[in-house]
Amino acid sequence: MRMSGKSWLAGLAILAGLVAFGFPTQAVSSTDYPNQTIRLVVGFAPGGSNDILARVIAERLSQKLGKPVIVENKPGGGGSTAAAFVASQPADGYTLLVGASGAMVIAPAVNTTLQYDTVRDFSPIVGGFVYADHDRLRRRPAENCERFR
Repeated sequence: MRMSGKSWLAGLAILAGLVAFGFPTQAVSSTDYPNQTIRLVVGFAPGGSNDILARVIAERLSQKLGKPVIVENKPGGGGSTAAAFVASQPADGYTLLVGASGAMVIAPAVNTTLQYDTVRDFSPIVGGFVYADHDRLRRRPAENCERFR
């Protein structure tokens, strides 16, 4: 299914709103975070929709956090190459991933030899699009359905 230009732009505007108002800048307990450049890794080539999305997010994060946010493209494997790279980085919050559904949902379901585990290695921090390999952002999973009410 191909999205029209207007639908794509509307989706991008909604995402930009999530980034502008929904990024949890207080989620990290350390008072000195961030104190260096943050990398936002994209699993696709420059110029595509994921790359454009990452650049919108990076610009807004940089404004909110007061530190540079650099977009780094690591294409390959439907985003799995980038996910494996981010999972291998220190869990310090300075390497984030724009997680595509292929790398975060489909690949783990069909590939038993991935170098990462999406549940164990990543925490969603912006609407299910940006993930961090950051222990301080992890939330305790629900033991039962009552916790969701």
